[in-house]
Amino acid sequence: MAAFERICSGIPDMDQALDNIRLGDNVVWRVSNLQEFRYFCEPYIEQAIKDNRRIVYFRFASHEPLVKECPQVERIEIPLSHRFEDFTVKIHKIIEKEGFDVIEAADGAEAILKVQSEKPDIIILDIMMPVLDGLEVCKQVRKMSDIPIIMLTAKTQEMDKVSGLLIGADDYVTKPFSTSELMARVDVLYRRVEMSAGLADNSHANVITSGEFELNMRNRTLTKNGVPIELTQVEFQIMEYFFTNQDAALSRTDILEKVWGSDYFGEEKIVDVNIRRLRMKVEDDPSAPKHLLTMWGVGYKWIA
Repeated sequence: MAAFERICSGIPDMDQALDNIRLGDNVVWRVSNLQEFRYFCEPYIEQAIKDNRRIVYFRFASHEPLVKECPQVERIEIPLSHRFEDFTVKIHKIIEKEGFDVIEAADGAEAILKVQSEKPDIIILDIMMPVLDGLEVCKQVRKMSDIPIIMLTAKTQEMDKVSGLLIGADDYVTKPFSTSELMARVDVLYRRVEMSAGLADNSHANVITSGEFELNMRNRTLTKNGVPIELTQVEFQIMEYFFTNQDAALSRTDILEKVWGSDYFGEEKIVDVNIRRLRMKVEDDPSAPKHLLTMWGVGYKWIA
């Protein structure tokens, strides 16, 4: 007799794959939007209805429902006050106490909708979120905005830190963290937002040219041979530092203090990850850079 009964997913290929999984194996399906999530969800519901199983749909987000209304599905709406984990509520209270207005999202899909409608100054993303995880949300946000993003990761998620920075996050905080550490990161990014807004309003801001590249300080844009290159606010500040110090070797500490501030709590590796990301954007061949060079034992240098 089987120790448990496996429930059919409604997708034959998936059922076949599940039949080959051993007890203890971990399986993750990463989806990038609600439609992809429905691809798994809808056949599962249809199969469960055929099998006369009890179906309960707990709805705790403001985006459109993932499960269509039908008599066989019992829907339970979770009140707003109960939607969030203690961890999320704690972060909300910490930031709100410092005088910031805080907007919460129950899952990754709702987070994207809130970014589009509310246009926040800073986004704090936990990597572990339902529907869409933090990495996918970060990727989607970067397609439409350069809003600064802080990723929350666990100590054991080393690759998630690097992945988050490579796809556009500005910083990361490792759990568990102190209130002072989180707020220091928020303050650094918020000062950057205010500085960017001030420069954008300054009609006397200039343009810095470096060979085929042009850095527009007023519009906060970088072009290569007239073609725009999309940069996050952190990337722009790094390029600004390089453009105002062309041909000079800058240490990781120099870059860290200039861009993140002298009170930054994190590691110097955040500089390396951002340099790698910048090379992917500005170099014809990132593996053989001609402009953004590594100075072994020193740091990095920009040449036209």
